[in-house]
Amino acid sequence: MSAVVEKRIEALEALKGFNWLRVPRNDKEYSALEDVIEHLMLKDPKSPIIKVIAEFMSEYESNSVKIPEASGVEALKFLMDQHGLRQVDLVDVFGNQGNVSSALNQKRGFSVQNIKALSKKFNVNPAVFI
Repeated sequence: MSAVVEKRIEALEALKGFNWLRVPRNDKEYSALEDVIEHLMLKDPKSPIIKVIAEFMSEYESNSVKIPEASGVEALKFLMDQHGLRQVDLVDVFGNQGNVSSALNQKRGFSVQNIKALSKKFNVNPAVFI
C-alpha cells in the first residue's frame, strides 16, 4: 500500500464516529473539527478534505462568533498591529505624519477618502472604520 493511501486511511480513521460533513452545531463539534484539521495537516497537508472542513468551520464562525464592537480607531490600531505597521506606514492614507497621529489619537476623524483608502489597504469593509 502506498504512503499516500496509508495517510488517507489514517485521516479517515480519525473521522470515525464523527459527522464532519456539515457545519458544526456547537463549540464541541467545532473543537473536534479543529482536531481533525490538525491531524490532517500533520499526516496529509495537501488533503482536499482540509479545505472542506475549513469552509464548514468558517461558516460556523461567521454565524456564531460574536465580534465585539470597536470604534474605527480601535479597529485601525488592531489592523496596524496585525500587519506590523507603524504610523509612518499610513502616511499614504492620511497625507502626512501629523494627520496619522491626530487620527489615531482621536483628535480628527476619518474622512471618506481615508475610509476608502484604509478599506482598500486592509481589504476590509469600509464600515469597520465608521
